[in-house]
Amino acid sequence: GLTSGTAVKTIQKAVNLVPPVVRHAITIDVAAGTYRDIGATMGSEVANVFVSGKNVAGPGSITFVGDEVTPSNVRVTGSDSGADTTPVRKAGFWISGVKNVTIKGFLCNYFTGMGIYYYFYSTGSPQNCVCSNNTIAGIYYQWYSLGSPNTCTTNSNTNYGISYDWHSGGSPSSCTVT
Repeated sequence: GLTSGTAVKTIQKAVNLVPPVVRHAITIDVAAGTYRDIGATMGSEVANVFVSGKNVAGPGSITFVGDEVTPSNVRVTGSDSGADTTPVRKAGFWISGVKNVTIKGFLCNYFTGMGIYYYFYSTGSPQNCVCSNNTIAGIYYQWYSLGSPNTCTTNSNTNYGISYDWHSGGSPSSCTVT
């Protein structure tokens, strides 16, 4: 929705309201809380928030804003309620083939894959995010994707904190990887 009175209940619903062609800045403000919703299923892979099929052109951008001061106030998690530390979904934010997507102020944890995943010619730079306890990586760029995370913390991920794979690249800035 465009006002607090017309707010939607899931992050994915807000993504679905974004038009297919974006030529201006779009901001999706996300309220404090824990988000376990299923945004998309691709075969056996499940993402909480799936951004695809959006042509971001010219000065256009899509920005998700949680709590940049205390990211843990806005938690996107791959665990189910009652099994809070058992990952069952692949990615928190899965950006596929979309340019200029920024994610600010989220805790993304307990995914079988990645907390934040930029895939297939996607671009974007997470800011002030915490990505922890994910099986593959906290933040992962793959297949010609570009981005430079800024002031992010990636900790206790099984394989990588921040990873660039398959001709992807970027320069993390002021990030903590443990």
